[in-house]
Amino acid sequence: MSLATSLFASLNTAMAAPQTTPAWPADHEYTLPELVDLALQENPGTRMAQAGTRNAALGQDMAAASYLPRLNATIAAGRQSFTNSQQAAGLDAHGGGSVTGTLSALSLHWLLYDFGQRDAVVASSQALSTAAQWGETGERLAITHEVCLAFYAFQAAQERLRTAQQALDNAQEIQLAAQARRQGGVGTVLELAQAQQATAQARLARVRAQGALQDAEAALTNAIGLPPAHGPRIASLSPQPLGPDTLPTVDALIDEALSRRADVAAAHATLQASQHAVEAAEADYRPKVFLSATGAYASGDLGVSAIPGIGQQLPTLNVQGQRWSSTVLLGLSIPLYDGQVRDNALQQARNNADRAEAGWQRSRLEAARQVVTARNALATSLAACDAAQTLLSTSQTFYDASLDAYRHGVGSLTATVAAQTQLAEARLAVAEAYYGARSAAANLAFATGQ
Repeated sequence: MSLATSLFASLNTAMAAPQTTPAWPADHEYTLPELVDLALQENPGTRMAQAGTRNAALGQDMAAASYLPRLNATIAAGRQSFTNSQQAAGLDAHGGGSVTGTLSALSLHWLLYDFGQRDAVVASSQALSTAAQWGETGERLAITHEVCLAFYAFQAAQERLRTAQQALDNAQEIQLAAQARRQGGVGTVLELAQAQQATAQARLARVRAQGALQDAEAALTNAIGLPPAHGPRIASLSPQPLGPDTLPTVDALIDEALSRRADVAAAHATLQASQHAVEAAEADYRPKVFLSATGAYASGDLGVSAIPGIGQQLPTLNVQGQRWSSTVLLGLSIPLYDGQVRDNALQQARNNADRAEAGWQRSRLEAARQVVTARNALATSLAACDAAQTLLSTSQTFYDASLDAYRHGVGSLTATVAAQTQLAEARLAVAEAYYGARSAAANLAFATGQ
């Protein structure tokens, strides 16, 4: 079996395996706050952000551990072989042999002073941990924002379906009126066909609205972090009067966003981390004071002067001979030349600091832009709600009058169908404006970091 065939077979097996889905209570409909809580538990983005925060905290602990000494224990056994040859009076003498032995050592390495390099590394790791915490907060806010928008889109789709059903009912009512006029001998076949056509169009619109509702429900389930078609029952949102259209000034909203938004705070913490990284790179040019101590015991006849270092472990010195030995060293390490490795590392750190500062400034500009855009959208949506309500009231009056006139033979079917179409559009406009205002309010809250 080829590799591609094996991979496809494994994929088909995984897709065919049954997937466990949570059992939702059949008698409970989830409200928006409950859906948000559920999303913060189920959405993979939450776990990813939490993992990033935990890793940043572990990095902070690792940086703090650099102040502590390192203690290593080493046990080794070995065998040495040797050969020799000698010449005397024209004769050659050859010999050889081997020796064995064991080595046991305990070594201590402690960096005492490094002119602030570890302090800078610890400060950088603390800033990165703070940035990760703000990143987790931002991810939670983003998930909440996505669920809110999907929830309002679902409610709007439900309202569009109800509007389509009402339009279908009105079209059928007009068709009944056309049939009555036809049976009474005052209507024409053309009028009846026109009414039937309007009913068929309304029925098609209802089918499309039903499909759009299913898509909106799938989008909401996906925003929560659940498989499609396996989400909980969603509660319908009863339209409530919107608040007054008096909004805070743009400057006040921008100030709030810059002081509250998680992405701005995370960018600032990243800038601080990069600045401390520059300090650590600069400190790498300075000397380091260290303490090293070794206690060792060698048995047998091995002739070695040190146990080689492995990885981060330094060599263990003074293990020669069959005896106990100990060594204590206090030294000063001065870097002289490294082929511009430190120069390049310092330049990289400065470049990262410049990039972090630019990223922080860009996040502030983006936050201000989003606030202005969201505020304008909310103001427009609130004004659209008032205009849509007026349109609905006049459209309802016009439809009722047109239908009554047609029933009494003083109105035309074309005008009645047009009035019914305008009424359906007015109802859609009211729903779109209302839930558009809800979404715009959620966008403004997200833009200000709430």
